[in-house]
Amino acid sequence: MNRLSFLTIAQTDGAQTFDLKTNNSFSHHQLQIEVSAQPSVGTMAIAIKTPGASVFTVIDSAIDLTALTATNGKIIDIEASVEAIKITPTGLDAGKTFNAYLVSK
Repeated sequence: MNRLSFLTIAQTDGAQTFDLKTNNSFSHHQLQIEVSAQPSVGTMAIAIKTPGASVFTVIDSAIDLTALTATNGKIIDIEASVEAIKITPTGLDAGKTFNAYLVSK
């Protein structure tokens, strides 16, 4: 099992990439997104990179961050062999942040 996280990330920090090159034997990934407070706007895209690929492939481009609160996050299950998972926030309220946790096994 492998655990990674990004904490207190703002819109201005841009895309964040979980690097799984050394642990790409895992094919089940659970991604949890939490927000500091419920945003009035904002979405998140998730993209994966297959081992040996040169580009990321978007698997979900419209995760609605406004549906999340400080006490209710979102879990996304990804069933794929990957060397990286990239999350990209778009339009998240200024002053709001998010945490992202990834568990792979």
